[in-house]
Amino acid sequence: MCYDVRTISRWFIENNTDAANASFNGHLKLQKLLYYAQAMNLAVTDKPLFEEKIEAWENGPVVKEMFIEYRHNNFSERVKSLPDDYELNNQTRKILQIVNHIYGTQTGTQLVELTHSEEPWLELKDLATNRQNPVISQEKIHEYYKPLKDLFNLYEDYDFTHEFAEKINGNIFVYNRLETYLDDNDIRNLWEIGEDVKGEKYFVYKDDQGEMVIY
Repeated sequence: MCYDVRTISRWFIENNTDAANASFNGHLKLQKLLYYAQAMNLAVTDKPLFEEKIEAWENGPVVKEMFIEYRHNNFSERVKSLPDDYELNNQTRKILQIVNHIYGTQTGTQLVELTHSEEPWLELKDLATNRQNPVISQEKIHEYYKPLKDLFNLYEDYDFTHEFAEKINGNIFVYNRLETYLDDNDIRNLWEIGEDVKGEKYFVYKDDQGEMVIY
């Protein structure tokens, strides 16, 4: 099923606090989440998630329609007052959850750097950096990101309902709130990690002895 890109953007804004923040980083992040959602949907279904074109801009892939909506039409704020009347099929919702899980805890800048290292943008780099904004074809995205189907298969049965990503002193810690409770001492220990390293993503759980495990 093909959606309006505004519908997919709305889901990310409602489910990713950075994308919901009307800021430069929030906008970068939303654009890259849309890109990887399109890529995974093409890999899984051989069909586009949305028909709007993706262009190679200086800061990576961009859907121009959402650039206008987000930067100039206050879309992230308007979402809050929209009626809850849109539906996504189960496969689409799972794709968005997986993309949000894998890419959604990285910063907008990190996602820009990632797309800059990948062939669909990289082969258009000269045009993009000269602000000619060439289109990244669906065929190219489909071909390059075929391996994302393996990621979808890996996470297809994963329950994201209780997954929570928390930013603590510059790092992201992901854990299941139903299975793992972090007390004040745990939070202090996670905070201390940020004294030595920032910008990293970790997964957290507690073992049978109640000891926190970070990986």
